[in-house]
Amino acid sequence: MSGLSIAHLVNPRRTMAVRLSQGITLLLVLLAGPVVAQAADATATQRELLAGNYSSVIRTAQAAIKDNPSADWSLLLIQALLTTGKNREADAAMAEALARDPRSIRLRWLARDVAFANGRPEEAAERIDEIRRSVRDAQWLYRNPADLIVFGLAILQLGADPRDVLDKVFAVAQKADPKLRDVYLARGEVAMEKHDFALAAKAFEEGLKIHPADPDLLSGRAQAYADGSRDVALKSLAAALDANARHVPTLLQYVDHHIDAEAYTEASKVLDEIIEINPVHPEAWAYRSVIAHLRNDPEAEKSARDRALVSWARNPRVDQLIGEKLSAKYRFAE
Repeated sequence: MSGLSIAHLVNPRRTMAVRLSQGITLLLVLLAGPVVAQAADATATQRELLAGNYSSVIRTAQAAIKDNPSADWSLLLIQALLTTGKNREADAAMAEALARDPRSIRLRWLARDVAFANGRPEEAAERIDEIRRSVRDAQWLYRNPADLIVFGLAILQLGADPRDVLDKVFAVAQKADPKLRDVYLARGEVAMEKHDFALAAKAFEEGLKIHPADPDLLSGRAQAYADGSRDVALKSLAAALDANARHVPTLLQYVDHHIDAEAYTEASKVLDEIIEINPVHPEAWAYRSVIAHLRNDPEAEKSARDRALVSWARNPRVDQLIGEKLSAKYRFAE
């Protein structure tokens, strides 16, 4: 293997030439093994999760874990728990899952979300470095495309060059398993973070050719077109809700559009739907605080902000979202 290591790819101080060379080595290592397919029953439950049947997923996954504990079932359970605001239950389920399968980097990536949801950002950062160390120390264990996607997302957080990750990690995962939805979601997410909305739209649309009714991909496409083609964005949002009427990222986009249009009653109705799904959703309560401010109701504004911070008292996203929406309103008024 010429002594080159995956760890070099995560060092932002390396030159581009070194990263490219070692990226090629990484691909050879990670493609050496076969693609691991999900069990059919877990795949069916994944479809239930995407359809918004969160309570059913929780029951099914809990029963399956008792009989046949696996990372796939734990991932489904914890995703459903987080979506419905059962953050402490997700924390307990994650601790049990990692005790059973400490080498799973897919679990560790989701453990980052669990840590954030429970107000532990330092632990969330440590989960990322655990992924880097795991792959560095045992490359042969993480050859399948799903793990490759997680590795790429993790090293992006550690400062890896986005183009390197897109071209030398995600592209390899896509070639190995073109049907894997995580590939297109990851590509779109990276492009959105770079504010390359055309590239993001391309990634989501490629995914939708394979998964035409996937609410995550549809919601992503709507976000990519939000500042471009409003018609495409709205059609994508409608299609996402057709696939999953309880899809929180899509509902949040509707809230944002309603607030921009000063349709505060409609925005509040959608927020009621979100809070029914997840009573502690920080962005939903942050939007409630925005609406209360715009309605000149300081008591309700403070109460909503306090609710937004109940799970994580220092969540930066809460005040960031409030500030973004209010500053946009004031700029428009001026």
